[in-house]
Amino acid sequence: MTTKKIIFYTASWCSPCAMIKDLLDKFNADKSVEVIEVDVDKCPQLGLSSVPKVCLIDDDNKVLKCLDGGSTENNDEIVKFIRGK
Repeated sequence: MTTKKIIFYTASWCSPCAMIKDLLDKFNADKSVEVIEVDVDKCPQLGLSSVPKVCLIDDDNKVLKCLDGGSTENNDEIVKFIRGK
C-alpha cells in the first residue's frame, strides 16, 4: 500500500524547522502520512541553501508541491495535506 509522504528538509540549528517538526508531530500523531526527515548538514550533496523545506508527495509518489520556509500559509497547507483536505 502506498501512502502520502512528507519530505522534511531540516537542520539542528534552524528554529523554524523545530516549529515545523512540532506541527508534524502534533497533526500526524496517527502516522497517516509518512514523514521522511533529512538533515541537510549531513547531506551537503543536496545543495539546499535554505531550510526548512517541505515537499508534499501524493499516494502515487508524485511531488505535489515543495514549500520553503515556515510561514503560516505553508503550515496551514501542511496541516491540510496531513488531514487529506
